[in-house]
Amino acid sequence: MRSRRAASTGLHPLPGGRFETGWASHASLLLSVRVCTNCNINLVLSLSLCHSLSLSLSLSLSLSLSTFISIYPSIHLFISICPATLFLSLSRSTRSAGVLLAPRIGARSVRTTHSGNE
Repeated sequence: MRSRRAASTGLHPLPGGRFETGWASHASLLLSVRVCTNCNINLVLSLSLCHSLSLSLSLSLSLSLSTFISIYPSIHLFISICPATLFLSLSRSTRSAGVLLAPRIGARSVRTTHSGNE
C-alpha cells in the first residue's frame, strides 16, 4: 500500500504523453480552439465536473514552440480548482499545419480520474 499511496500523490503517465494528478473523483471535458490561422496560439477551454456536482471553467493559453507548418509537440497546462478538489493535468499533443491532433484529449473526450486514496 505504500507504493499505491506514493502513486496517488504524483503524476500519472497516460497514453499519448498525458500526465494527470488529482484528488477525489473528477470528470473533465477539454476543448481546444485555434485562435487564429497564422499564429501559434491555442485557446483551451476546460470544463470540469467535480465530485460535489459543481461546474468550474478554466481558460488556458498554449503557445507553440515551433513554426506553423511543421509537426511539433505543444504543451498544455490545465489547472482546475473545485471545492475540496485540486486537479492538475499536463498534456502533450501533436499539431500539424494548424490542426490540433489530439484524439485522447480532443473535443467530446471525457476522462475520469481518481486518486485511489479512498
